[in-house]
Amino acid sequence: MDYKVPKGSTIDEWEGRLPQPQRDIVRGLRTAARRTVPGAREVVKWGWPWYEGKGRVAAILVFNGHVNLQVARGAQLEDREGLLEGTGKDMRHLKVRTVADLGRLPIERLLREAAEVDAGRE
Repeated sequence: MDYKVPKGSTIDEWEGRLPQPQRDIVRGLRTAARRTVPGAREVVKWGWPWYEGKGRVAAILVFNGHVNLQVARGAQLEDREGLLEGTGKDMRHLKVRTVADLGRLPIERLLREAAEVDAGRE
């Protein structure tokens, strides 16, 4: 199944059509992003919701068994718990598999640190 935001749809419309538990996970991640990075713009790029400051901060990608919080410059974060996955030059992601993970994982700290890295861009 293709979970990308369809052309012509808003992010709210897209979220409302997602199956559970992805819908509630996405809702929780969006809430965390708005609360933690209040100046960020929520836009659709490459079919996914992105949060932008000076540049890209984070995105939300939906899959069958989980939702990824994609951190644009995640390789620059101090991943103390070793939760971020990926081997790319910059990008890392955090897999959120259940609604309970929203309260268990350090999502807001990662978003805050990602926003700080973005704000320090030249």
